[in-house]
Amino acid sequence: MHGNPLIDFMIIGAQKCGTTALSEMLGGHPDLCMSSIKENHVFDDVDFDPAWSTREIDARYAPFFVHATPAQLKGEATPIYLYWSETIAHLHRYNPRLKLIVILRDPLERALSQHRMERRRGFETRAAWSAFLLEPLRLLREKDRRGRHSAYRFHSYLSRGFYGRQLCRVLEIFPQEQLLVVHNRDLRVRPRQVLAQVCAHLGVSAERFVGDFEPAPAEVFTARGLHYRLLGAALYGRDKRRLRKLLDDLGKVAPQTVERQPAERRKQQGDDEVDRQRPPVGGDTEQQHIPQ
Repeated sequence: MHGNPLIDFMIIGAQKCGTTALSEMLGGHPDLCMSSIKENHVFDDVDFDPAWSTREIDARYAPFFVHATPAQLKGEATPIYLYWSETIAHLHRYNPRLKLIVILRDPLERALSQHRMERRRGFETRAAWSAFLLEPLRLLREKDRRGRHSAYRFHSYLSRGFYGRQLCRVLEIFPQEQLLVVHNRDLRVRPRQVLAQVCAHLGVSAERFVGDFEPAPAEVFTARGLHYRLLGAALYGRDKRRLRKLLDDLGKVAPQTVERQPAERRKQQGDDEVDRQRPPVGGDTEQQHIPQ
């Protein structure tokens, strides 16, 4: 590809982890410009062609940045990119210097939040447990993975939560200094510290933010019985260990991403209860016009 890419940074995931909140906060920085519509879906569009040049890709982004100034760093947030691993290579080909931001939350809490959203939007009629059990079959039967109504977009509740596997794929292609990982809990409880991390990652001053950022209330879930704890441990135990090691290795890039629990509380809750006592907030705004 040729030319200087229009997009300097992206929030690539994960869905229902606070990408909307973070995107809106970054939009309040005078040196940053977020796309006018969240989730541009350029690289996962049904018509996307890997052969597109930088100019052709930028032509699709241009309508979302008519409000930008030349000096501003331009960014967008499309959280499905982290989940669709093949997209990462396309992002690197488009802009090898692209800065990536990933925000995470407990994967089972994320799945429940997505299920709630899909029920509200009318894309899901089943209860959570039924939808979770049916998910592998739905994905297996999907013939058009990239389709606008694909099960991979709307019914990928549990499969989106394997963050360790997904981030390993990112780091196979991008150098670690171009990746910042933060936790939804940190964004909710101490937003200014997280924004300072993001600013350092992007190379802009954290002192230039417009507006006040106060701690946000948590999204409340009523279904937190033993069956959910066992499901989380069975599904994500190994991937969480991989993620924990990966985040330790990224310590110099994202020093606040892992909030260590006291040993007694960690023993009581188990390694897979990352944030049971204080479930994170920041569920992404529902994009009715574009699939997630």
